[in-house]
Amino acid sequence: MSNKRISALPEKQTPTLNDIVPIVDTQNPNNLATKRTTIGAILGLTDGGGGGGAGATGPTGPRGATGPQGPAGDTGATGPQGEPGAQGAAGAQGATGPQGPAGDAGATGAQGLVGATGPQGPAGSGVTIEGTALTWPPAQNPDVGDMWLIADPAPNDAPVGTLPGDGVVWTGTSWVNVGPIRGPQGSTGPAGVEGATGPQGPAGPAGNDGQTGAIGATGAQGPTGPQGPAGENATGVVVAATKTLTVSNTMTFSAADDAPINFGGGGTVIYNNSIIDGGAY
Repeated sequence: MSNKRISALPEKQTPTLNDIVPIVDTQNPNNLATKRTTIGAILGLTDGGGGGGAGATGPTGPRGATGPQGPAGDTGATGPQGEPGAQGAAGAQGATGPQGPAGDAGATGAQGLVGATGPQGPAGSGVTIEGTALTWPPAQNPDVGDMWLIADPAPNDAPVGTLPGDGVVWTGTSWVNVGPIRGPQGSTGPAGVEGATGPQGPAGPAGNDGQTGAIGATGAQGPTGPQGPAGENATGVVVAATKTLTVSNTMTFSAADDAPINFGGGGTVIYNNSIIDGGAY
């Protein structure tokens, strides 16, 4: 009986020896096969007459082995936000990243202050003008400081950019062009003698017409002209429109049978110290 135990009792107030109950093999707890028997068979009793009462409860058996892990339960609800933890220690310095692209050029800064005057330089060696360079090089064995003035035109073999009037100085290793060499402005020379008159040049083109001059004064009265031939009989004198008939002395009109003298329409008749002698008008 040491290897058997009752796993459950019948759900009744007073069990009997004939009640069937499940038992578990304590020597092999992983054997899940459940066996059933009666209480009387476990106790070695029957329900026959004269059977004794139930014995005292035996001691508690040893703790059975832990059963297998049951299936995971459902995920519980998210708990409340915990308090922030303490600041962790600073991590190690990471590796330097790659060089980023160049940024846009910044605005030009303000003009800096004028720097202090530098120290006095050493005295120069001076130059000696030797003459005009008609060939290149100007001299075969020059001394340091020798200067030659470039002729006009410049020598063919002179360096590019060498111009007539430039000064070239020998430094001991090479010729250096120091730019144009000119003296001070001279005074104005005397006026030259007048040259002979040149030959007559060709006639120039005709000029534009001048403006109309003002009307001159009236000339003196000319002599009376000879008598003209007799005219044919006329029916009248007509002064056309926009025309002027000027009478300087006496103008005589005669009309047959007192016919009128017609001066036309729109014309002008000017009488100067004269009368008109004739028929009706």
